[in-house]
Amino acid sequence: MKKWKCRITKILVLSLLFSLLHMSGMTYEEKPVQAKTENLRDEHITQATFAGREDTIDIIDIRKTVLEIDDDAFLNLPNLKWFSSLEGNPNYSIASYCLYTKDYRELIYVPPCVGDIISIPNKTTTIRPHALDRAPQKVAEYARRVADQNWRRENPTPTPTPT
Repeated sequence: MKKWKCRITKILVLSLLFSLLHMSGMTYEEKPVQAKTENLRDEHITQATFAGREDTIDIIDIRKTVLEIDDDAFLNLPNLKWFSSLEGNPNYSIASYCLYTKDYRELIYVPPCVGDIISIPNKTTTIRPHALDRAPQKVAEYARRVADQNWRRENPTPTPTPT
């Protein structure tokens, strides 16, 4: 009797597993697609750095050899999801998958596929000209609002002195 219960349980578990795979549209032959990662080692990053590979790049690893990044360097990367840093870079930092200067004062770029929710560091007061060009609208509005609030907090309006 125990053997039958064990066999029936196995059959139920396998049928449940196959039904879940069928519902998700994934078969046992399909494999998840790995993200295309670009390891940046150049000292100066421009749009030309990605020429010919624009549609294939999902993730960009900023290495410690990167010293300068143009404002519009990432504009032609429609599938970019996030930035990462495998090595400590002396000039750039990553927060919420977005790229900042090392001290988090300046937002350099928000990837177009980052999602709708990110957090902006309290130190961020400046946004580069093309940083939000391809960002989701909710994220761009939030980033502008937070950077503006941070800037006002650090630069309070002086009160006039009576004469």
